[in-house]
Order: sequence, then structure tokens, then C-alpha cells
Amino acid sequence: MDIEELGIHILKSVFDMHDMARNEIIEQCKARILCLKPQQNQAIIKLLGCLVRSYPYLMLEHVARLKELLDYFTYMHFKTASSLVTALLPLIKLNRDLQDYIILVLRKALFRREDTVRLAATNAIINLILVEKVSKKNGINPFQDSSSQASSSQQVELSCGFGAGLFQELSGLLQRCLSQQARVKEVVYHGLVKFVLLDPLCSPSVFDLLLPHFRLFYTEPHDKTGRPSDGSQACFGFSLTPDNEQLGRFASGETFANALSKIRKLMRNDKLEDILLQCQDSRDQSMEPEKRSFCASVLSGIVEVILNIVATEYEKALDARKNDLERELIELVDLHDSLQKDACTSNSNETKRGARSANNVSGKVDLHNKECRSRSTGSSICYQAVIPFLASSSIHQLFLVAMKLLSSSPSVDKGSQNLSQSSLEKAFSNCSKLIRFTLKCSLNQIVTFPNMANDDPLKPLIYGDLKSLGSPLLKTLCLLKSVAKSEMEQKKKASKGGKAGKEKGELILSSLICLKELISLSLHSLHLSGLIKDLISTPLFELNLGDEMNNEANGNEDYCELAPGVADEHTKNLLIFLEKRLKPLLSALLDLALTREAEVLSQIILLIGGKLPSHLRNSFGAWASHLCRNTIIEDPKAAKGLIELSIHLTSSPNDLMVGKDIASELLKVVGSEETESVEKSETFAIINHSTGNAIANMLLQMIESVFAEIGWAIAKLKLVCSSRGSSGEPLQVMTLEDALYSRAEAVVNLLSFFAQMNLKEPQAEQFLRLTARFYKHLSLMTKLCIAPKGFRQVLPGLRFEKLAEMTCKRLTAPLYNFVALMQRNQQENAQRKGTINKIKRENRCIPDLIFQIEDYEKYLIQLGTLTKVNLLRHAKRSTARDFKILDANKINQNEEQAEREASPVNSAASHDESSENSEAEEGNESEKVVPPESGNAAGNAESGSDDEENVNLMSKRVKMSKVVQDSDEET
Repeated sequence: MDIEELGIHILKSVFDMHDMARNEIIEQCKARILCLKPQQNQAIIKLLGCLVRSYPYLMLEHVARLKELLDYFTYMHFKTASSLVTALLPLIKLNRDLQDYIILVLRKALFRREDTVRLAATNAIINLILVEKVSKKNGINPFQDSSSQASSSQQVELSCGFGAGLFQELSGLLQRCLSQQARVKEVVYHGLVKFVLLDPLCSPSVFDLLLPHFRLFYTEPHDKTGRPSDGSQACFGFSLTPDNEQLGRFASGETFANALSKIRKLMRNDKLEDILLQCQDSRDQSMEPEKRSFCASVLSGIVEVILNIVATEYEKALDARKNDLERELIELVDLHDSLQKDACTSNSNETKRGARSANNVSGKVDLHNKECRSRSTGSSICYQAVIPFLASSSIHQLFLVAMKLLSSSPSVDKGSQNLSQSSLEKAFSNCSKLIRFTLKCSLNQIVTFPNMANDDPLKPLIYGDLKSLGSPLLKTLCLLKSVAKSEMEQKKKASKGGKAGKEKGELILSSLICLKELISLSLHSLHLSGLIKDLISTPLFELNLGDEMNNEANGNEDYCELAPGVADEHTKNLLIFLEKRLKPLLSALLDLALTREAEVLSQIILLIGGKLPSHLRNSFGAWASHLCRNTIIEDPKAAKGLIELSIHLTSSPNDLMVGKDIASELLKVVGSEETESVEKSETFAIINHSTGNAIANMLLQMIESVFAEIGWAIAKLKLVCSSRGSSGEPLQVMTLEDALYSRAEAVVNLLSFFAQMNLKEPQAEQFLRLTARFYKHLSLMTKLCIAPKGFRQVLPGLRFEKLAEMTCKRLTAPLYNFVALMQRNQQENAQRKGTINKIKRENRCIPDLIFQIEDYEKYLIQLGTLTKVNLLRHAKRSTARDFKILDANKINQNEEQAEREASPVNSAASHDESSENSEAEEGNESEKVVPPESGNAAGNAESGSDDEENVNLMSKRVKMSKVVQDSDEET
């Protein structure tokens, strides 16, 4: 229970037990809701809602104060206003006066000029009607189990009913909402769907409400009797004077059914330009691109609704009817693709008028970029994670149609290997648009699933059984891989190279991203817990692929032998899915040179492998390490994905051992000051000049994550020691220390290879920062070995001495050489324009690193003095550090001198400006040349410390350096 829940529980108990405190609690809730910011008053509204649900009869005594709070509805933030009314809605069943007052407040709010106020009022009206319909559907008093009982005066309120129903009573307000902005209309549309789902009998009233609004955008030619003729065409347009006299002659439901049928025919028979022209106003040429874009967006939504209908008919149709429905589905998808292109192109022209976009804006969605859903690309304009129109069952049917078309193409048939490449391309293009559309809808369905509340009536209607998308998604992926394999074999025969086509690769990539999102959702949602089991039982042999996935996955072997001793069914399913489905698929993608696709599949394997116990993960880590040693990959991201698999699927402490082996080979490829770089590693084929930079970044990121583990272990060790005295509990302390020192030794070994590399920006700066953090952890570990005053000092263990020795020999000494090399490179590059900022950043990292090294050595000296053990016998002398912090002023002057030489015309102005800059920066102590011994003082001067502190710190450093010299002489 967090602090917020605890506070609510306490105030709730006080409200129940103390009569005198109730007035103060309600008054304080009222005051704080009005004065606090929206993100701060949500807890107060939550408390108020809890009191209303738990003690409704007691809250009836404070209705007057609640009404006073509602008077500020139009002045509140829209989130606060909506939440407040929602919290008070359970009381309206007990108090008709409060219900009428809420309606009065909402009616006034709908006439306000602020959009947010009208939006909050619309939300509140929808929720008000929903509360009534839920109460009627349940048929019971939701407060009958309340601990508080109604008094005799309160019982009179219970007789107040809802009359004819709030929907009929508030239909006028809803009609007004339909004339508001798009956001308000959207709230009403979703609310009306919820009304029908909760109460199907109200559907005629809903159609009656929508029909006048529908007539503003849709018209039909009528015959002499006033009834639309059978041959009349649907026509989209905007009319401010609907034909109201015709509305009452026919049932609204019949009118909508006829209109929908004609719209379906229109979408199938007319061309895109003819449909869009009906929505254009020739008198308003200046707004034509914008209106065209809006019309295309609206029409694409209508196409999705019709696709839902056709997909439902396809599921129930007989074979004779299915062929015609398949053609209609393909035509509708083609129309939707054209509408999306038109909408995206128009939006892009409006938002980027006068500028050329770097990205080619197209109607298709780059699903790979939408994996993060935060990148700013041209194609992202066409994709928004909104509540979809298509149901999961309809998407499932689209998958079935796509697989039927794809499996019947000559590229999948083994007997058609002699067909030309043009024949294969023509056969594949017939279903590629349908596959692309289905995958896009699938991704939207998956990513929006968590956004809808579980109790939302729309969730079962739209999403249904979401895991039913897993099996057809996997089948489609395997079929696409088979098509890509056939194409590659055809290219090999024609001596045109052996890489799969770009379009097939994009579809495979989209399929993998959908599968990744679905699996990720299933691992965190109980609603999709059976997804992995469904994916395992997917009968791929029905696809007649005949490849390695069928051979390995569809036999009758006993899967239990893969997981001996594993009793958990879910863990066993994960293991089988990795072994029999994903491992063969990754090998196949690498053979097809589909590197981006292999990258996403590596992420899926890592996602699932992370859920396995450590002893089961190790086998997959060894398999990934084998791939890294024997697979030649030029794509950096794909190489990074395989390296992550080999390390993260290996249990500690062996994961850093794998990282050390990779770093040692990376050193050969990157090169050092003494040795030249090689083209590729002989041990790890995946490490080469193309992938070296990405692998180095990955290893540095892994080290940063290890620091979090070390920090946690240090905090835990400190807690154990403080709770048990200086020595702590011997066995627990010994176990923690052994694990901590072992981890630190592995980090030293890994960082030592980076200290020898010729790292470029920004890896060199990142390495300096990481190393400084590591020495800070070493200092904390050393401090824990120093006994507090009053406790007996114990000798440091052999593991600690070994760690200190390794750090001094393998890391500290190479670090000084690394810093010196960086300084020389900075001097060489000082004349280059634009390097001054990089040098300044590095010069801020170097003093911090030196300070952390000296701080660590200080504690080693202190511990060695107490225990009479020389822990710095392998350390380099402080006075022998052969580098200096470059003067940024001189570097700046050298850079400006180079600029003046390159541009003699502006030399006079540059000279004046540089003089002013040098005078302004003359007093900057952090930029001056400092002795190596005063690294601590330099760091403090940069942070603004006074001179007295600097003198003290410098004197301490002199003492430390003397101790180091004495220790060396003793050796």
C-alpha cells in the first residue's frame, strides 16, 4: 500500500467513525480541489469518490457543499471537472435533486466558449447516462452492501426514480454536442455505441438522434413519392438544411441500412476521384487541399467499417460466395490504401508547406519505426494509435484471405520453381497490399489494447480474443519467408545475387514487429496468457513449406525432453517456442540476408529468454555465441542484436566473461596505439569494421547496467553490516562480498580492453564517465572495509587484495595512457573547426576521473595504514602522471587563428571578437593548466569552491603522494 492509498484509508476510517470530522473532511476536499493543480488534486477526487461509494447515505448530508463545488465546474481544468462529476455520479440514484443540479451545471457548460469546458461537459453527460443504464441492467441497488444505513429522512429520497430515462431527457444536449468540434463529437459517438451495447433496446432512439446529423453529410436523390429510388446513388456532401420533412416518414434504422448498402456499392464501383469530388466544394478553392485530406480521412474510416461487414459475411459465407467477397475485400483495401496516400500527402503539404521533407511521405506505414511510436518521420503522419474500427475477428478473416492468396501463388508452390522472376512478382503483387493493410491493422489493434479500460463495453466488441491474431500472424510470417527464399533461389540461378526482395523483407519485418508487440503484451497480461501455447500448436505443415521450421517443429518428438525437470507449464511452453520456432527462423533470416528482420527477431528471443530460469537461458546464450563466432554480418543493428543475445542470455558471472572475449576481439578491429587495426576478427566473424562501433556502444551500455547491480550490492552490504555491527553476519557478509568482488573483477577486465582502444567521439567521453563511476563504486567498497571508530579493524580478504591489484595494474595504469593519448589527439585536432566543444566536454570528464581515482587510492592508503597491508604496491605514482589538462583558451585561440587564416577578409573583426572572448574567460579557473596532483582542487574550483578548501585538498594530495612513494620504496 503506497502513501496515497494509506492516506485515503485513514481518512475514510475517520469519516466513518467520527461524526465531527466529516464536515471538515468534505470542506478540505472542496478547498483543495479548487486550489490545487490538476495533477495534484486527483488524489483528493479519488478520496471523494471512495467516500461516495462506501458511505453514500452519510454523503447525502453534505449535498449542499457538493453543489457549491459543482458551481465551479466551468472554471476547473477539464480533467478535474470530468473526474469530479464521475466521482459524484453514484449519489444521483439516491438524490434526484443532485442529479438535476448536475444536469443544470452541464447544460450551462455546453454554452461556454471554451472548448475544454464543453469537452468536459460532454464526457460528464455520457457518464451520467451510462450510470443510469448500468443500474437498470444490474437491477439491484449497488449500495445495499454499504456499511452505512440510510436514516428515516434519507429513505424518502430513494423513491425518486429516473422517469422516462436520462437518454431521452438529455437528447437535446446530445444533439447540440453533435454540432461541436471533432473532439466533442468523438466522445458522443463512442458514448452512443456504449449505450447500444448496454441497452440494445435504445438503438432506435440512437438512430433517431443521429439521422439529422447524418443528413448533413449524406444525401440521396428521391423519386416523386419522396422515397429514395432503388437506383439512386449515394452522395457525400455538406448541407446545413437537411430534408427534415422526409425524416419522419421512414424508420431511422431502415434509412441507415439503405444508406450503408448504397455506400458499399459506391465504394466498390466508383473511382477514387469520383468519390472525393462529391465531398469537394468548387466555390472554396483555397481550402481544397485541406478539405480533400479531411474527406479522405473520413472515407478511409467508412471503408474500415464496410470491411468489418464484409469480413463478417466472409466468415459465414459458403464457398460459392466467398470468392466474390474476397474480390470485394481486395478492392476495398486498395481503395483504403489510395485514400490513406491522399490524406497523408495533403496533410504533409499543409504542415510542411514551403519546405522539402527528407522522408518520402507515402500511404504505407513504416511499422518498424512505429515500434517505438515516438520517432518523427514523414510516414508517422499517416499513423495514429487511435481506437480502431476493425474488430479482431475481422482482422483474423483478413489474415485467412491473405494466406489463401499467398499460399496459392507460384512462389510458394514447389512445383513452380521454373517460373520466371517476373511471374513470381506479378503473382505476389496481387496480395501484397492486403497483407500490408492487415499487418498495419494488427499493429494498431495490439498497441491500443492496453489503452482501453477492462470494463469498457467497447473492449469485447473491438478487441475480442486478441490472441487469436497470433496463429495467423505466425503462418503469414512463414509464408512470406518461403516467398523470399524462393525469390533468392531464383536470383541465384539467374546470377543476380542472393538477397531477398525489398518488399518481401518489409512485410516480414512488419510481421515480426507485430509478433513482438503481441508477445510482449502477452507476457504482461493475463488476458493473453495462452498465446505462446497457441503459437506452438500452430500447424505449419498445412502450409506445405517443407523447410527447416516444419522439419523441426511439426514432428511427433516429445517436447518434454527439452525441459527435463521443468514443472511449470508456461516456462515449458516458452522453452519449446524458442527452440522449435524462433531459433530455426533466425537462422533462416540470416541465410536470406534479412538483417533488419533478424534484429527484431533477436529482440523477441531476448524478450522471451529473459523469462526463463538462469540454467535454461544459458543454452540459448551459448547458441547465440556460436552464431556470433560463425556468422558474417555487415549490418550494425543486426550484429548488436546477436551480441546482446549472447551476453544477456548468459547467466552471471559468465555474461561478463563473454563480454570480455568480445571486447578482446573488438580491440583488434578498433586498434590501439601500439597495434594497427585488422579488417575483421578471426574468432568472432560478426566483429568487423562495419559493426565495431555498434558493438562497442552495446558493451558500454551493458557495463552501465552492471553498475546498477554493483550499487545495489554495495547498499545491501552496508545495510547488513550496519544492522549486525562492523563485522556483520559472517556468512551473509562473506557471500555478498564474494559476489561483489567477483563482479567488480570482471568489470575491470572488460574496461581494461577499452582503455587500450583508439576510441572516437562520443565513445571516449562515455568511457571516461563510466570509468569514473566505477572508481566511485570502488571507493565505497573500500570504505566498507574500514571499521568505524570503536570497532576492531579486520584484515582485508584475499579477494579484495586481488581486486585492488587488478585495478591498479590492468585499469589505472592504462587509463593514464588513454588520457594522455586523448590529450595528444586534442592538440592535433585543435586547429579543426568545431572541436572546441568536444574538448571542453572531455576536459570536464578527465578531472572527475582523476578525482575518483585519487579518492579510491586515498581509501586504499587509509585501509593499508590500519591493517599494515600495502594495497598500492602496484599503483603508479601520483607525481609521475604524464598528462595535463589542456587550456581551453589556447585551444579557442588556435581555432580562431585557423579561421582567420582561412578567411582573411574577416580577420579584423575576428581579432576584436577573440580579444573580447579571451578577456571574458581570463578568470575561468576550470579552464587553466593545473598540476596532476591537484585534480581534486581543479574539480572543486570548477564547481565553485573557495580557495581555502582548495588549499586543504591540495595539501592532502601531497601527503597521499608521499605515502605512495614510501610504499614503493618498501617494495
